[in-house]
Amino acid sequence: IVWNFGDIASNGLKQTKLGVIRNLMIVPGLWTVNISKTTTGAFTTSRNHHFLSFVTMLGPSPDWITGVSALDLCLPNCTWLDNYEELHHPIDAGTDMGVRYDVNDDLISFFVRIE
Repeated sequence: IVWNFGDIASNGLKQTKLGVIRNLMIVPGLWTVNISKTTTGAFTTSRNHHFLSFVTMLGPSPDWITGVSALDLCLPNCTWLDNYEELHHPIDAGTDMGVRYDVNDDLISFFVRIE
């Protein structure tokens, strides 16, 4: 599990602050030039690998994220989920101190719960 609401940030999530991550899928970001556009990505799943987790930053924040954690794409009757839609809200990853989104990467020595 990459992250889970209410847990302490995983080592993988902490490493994103330092730019030391392994991307399994890269999609274009929605920065100023293309903020009104959409972005998509494709991935492969199987009966052995049927959980989807992803996290994306909400720039320019140092540690605000949103994403999905361990969404099971396989239904109880062994068929695949046809579609999925969810409204996402900003989540504080708990890896940076400060009360504003525009602080200058003040990493903290301890991490707080993702909320």
